[in-house]
Amino acid sequence: PGPSNMHLKAPPVRLVSRSGHLNDEKHGLSWWKVYTADGYHFILNLSWLKLLTVSLIYYTTINIIFALLYYVDIEHIENAVHYYDTFYLAVETMSTVGFGTIYPTSLYLHFIVFIQSFIALISDGVVVALIFSKASRPSRLRHTVRFSECAVVNNEEMVFHPSGNIEEMYGSYKPGPSLSFRIVNMRKRQICCTTVNLILMMKDVETNKYLLHELSYEINRQHNRTRDMSFSQLLLPLPWTVYHKFDENSPFYNLTEEDISQLDFELIVVFEGIDELTSNSFQSRWSYLHDEIKWDHKFRNMISRTKNGELDILFQNLSSTIAC
Repeated sequence: PGPSNMHLKAPPVRLVSRSGHLNDEKHGLSWWKVYTADGYHFILNLSWLKLLTVSLIYYTTINIIFALLYYVDIEHIENAVHYYDTFYLAVETMSTVGFGTIYPTSLYLHFIVFIQSFIALISDGVVVALIFSKASRPSRLRHTVRFSECAVVNNEEMVFHPSGNIEEMYGSYKPGPSLSFRIVNMRKRQICCTTVNLILMMKDVETNKYLLHELSYEINRQHNRTRDMSFSQLLLPLPWTVYHKFDENSPFYNLTEEDISQLDFELIVVFEGIDELTSNSFQSRWSYLHDEIKWDHKFRNMISRTKNGELDILFQNLSSTIAC
């Protein structure tokens, strides 16, 4: 049988990029309302260069404004003659340096100093909080979890076959059609409370809608693992292979390589875990399109022993495959 009413060429732009970011555009929303509703996280998501640039522009603008306020009463500022003298006074007040060569003497100027000092106090707290939050964010941790560049489909991998109906808990492991990919942690320290979700985003031509299917999968020959890994946590940095069996519940059931090549789909992998050193939770995302799935291939072995008897993880074989 063919792919029925679900067939189109693969999308030109993947939803989950190779960097883990989401490639989606939003229309019908006011960008101003979106950013003002959550300005803190919008600023926090800026790159370091943009964040430092925004901070510098804000700092300079505030000093220019207060320098103009000081210039209004420049005759009551000791040793101040030109505008840049009042700007220098504004910078001293903002940074609380206070060299003492230029200082105000009138009540109006003292009031302006009070207002600027208060704004400087608030500004310093906000900027320090932003820098600390950005520096301590666990988002960079996702780049330490690697996925295989391709997925493979073959009939040789051992997958669970229930003894009765498809929901049966008892059965045996036999070779069968399945799709598989690899996950590995590149760091020395462990990732705790790991979970994986396997989601298939596929377009239904009949309704012209994208449907989401949460796929079942197997790891370490433990079946019934359709949502998370609560039965047994992933022991990273050992490499793990995730298997999705092409059974009656799979959207790929009875489809050929040609059928799947015509589907408009993206297989999305969402990996979550907690870093044992910082206790920060993080998420890594990956996806596969139809041209990133190799048929009748299997992965090369990634684990061997050194001369000293220690386990040797061959990261160069993460995406390496051989024909079945």
